[in-house]
Amino acid sequence: MIERPRLSNTKGLSSSGHSVPQACSTIVPPGWGLDRDAQPVREFRRQRLRHAWRGFSSSHKIRSSRMRICESTLERDAHTVLSADPQVLYFGVQPHWLTFVDFTDQGQAVWRRYAPDIIAQLRNGRRVVIEVKSITFAASEPWLSRQAAIRAAYAEHDLDFVVLTELEIRNQPRLENCRIMLSHRSFGLDAQHLIAVRSSLGVASSPATIATIIDLARARGGEQSPSFSTLMQMILTGEITADLSRPLGDDTLVNWQ
Repeated sequence: MIERPRLSNTKGLSSSGHSVPQACSTIVPPGWGLDRDAQPVREFRRQRLRHAWRGFSSSHKIRSSRMRICESTLERDAHTVLSADPQVLYFGVQPHWLTFVDFTDQGQAVWRRYAPDIIAQLRNGRRVVIEVKSITFAASEPWLSRQAAIRAAYAEHDLDFVVLTELEIRNQPRLENCRIMLSHRSFGLDAQHLIAVRSSLGVASSPATIATIIDLARARGGEQSPSFSTLMQMILTGEITADLSRPLGDDTLVNWQ
């Protein structure tokens, strides 16, 4: 059982305008679910008379091998987007329990417990808690009122909280671009082609098209397919950036410093 945190005397306001004690929420486990040996805190859920979809996540950025799960295809796609984002170092799945104060419609203070879908460790040192929800549920009650209390509780711990829906996760062609880039991770970085591509970047002007960089790499002993794979992996690590608002191809612009 999670112990209820003690309430302080410092007051704030909830989304409904009620007075709320500050710094009264707790998160367990202490590592927020980002430790290498962490495991999901929530059991597999049955949704009414049917099972929720449950699958295996192959993301290389999931912090713990015990967390390689997802409960919907939307969560699976969210893992894909996070895995391809160079600003995300790693993330945990169903990582922790947040216990916080909320208010009923009658104004009565109640303790609630919430387990998010994801917590991500960013390259800049920030940690972001992510709820993955379909547009329908994200716009429904009581979620709209409750998420304000959840966001305020995470703010007490200096954690950001965001809700991602199909609009952000399944934005095309970005999602398909993420899948393409991640498919090139399996080849591993080739030292010869990494040198050829980096050398090409050294003589080209930023931005340049992928076709231009590959042509320069071929002039330096590289081959077309391995050079393309190397560029994809460099985008994944953030060494270079690409315009993902258009389908990846020869005319895709890449930028570097």
